[in-house]
Amino acid sequence: MKYKPIPKKMAMIHLIFAIIFFFFVFAGTKNLVGSIQRYIFDKSCNYVLEYAEIVRYEMNRSRDGVHISFTTYYEYTDDSGMTYSGVWDTSISTEDDAKAKLGEKVPIYVDHEKQVQKTSEGTSIGPICFAAAIVIICLPLFLNSFIRLILYVIHWYKINVKGKEVQEE
Repeated sequence: MKYKPIPKKMAMIHLIFAIIFFFFVFAGTKNLVGSIQRYIFDKSCNYVLEYAEIVRYEMNRSRDGVHISFTTYYEYTDDSGMTYSGVWDTSISTEDDAKAKLGEKVPIYVDHEKQVQKTSEGTSIGPICFAAAIVIICLPLFLNSFIRLILYVIHWYKINVKGKEVQEE
């Protein structure tokens, strides 16, 4: 059976696809490793329920300056003097609602030994699944284009450098 190489235009398309899919595989793998590390770290924490206080709010304007929303921030200081703070709500539509939230107690989860906090209970494997899906989808596409490119280069080399036609096997 005689090998029929892909046309030169298709080789260029495969080169572009190989570069694009390589980027997605590389970024997805890096993200997958980071997501797994964050998940393992989060599982190793001993979170305790604490109540923080909403201490301030800020006004947010959209780029066009028409839409305005307000963001509230919480703070919690533990017995050792360590202060934990962060964003509580970003979707408050009026300033009166934001002012009404000041002083409100909100639940947060704190690991006092590692000095980390989060605003929700439990851990999520969502980021791991997303990154794994990117890698699982893009890796075969990258390999397909890369292998086709290698076969094209081999065929080109045999014809142009060695001056031989590909023999039937």
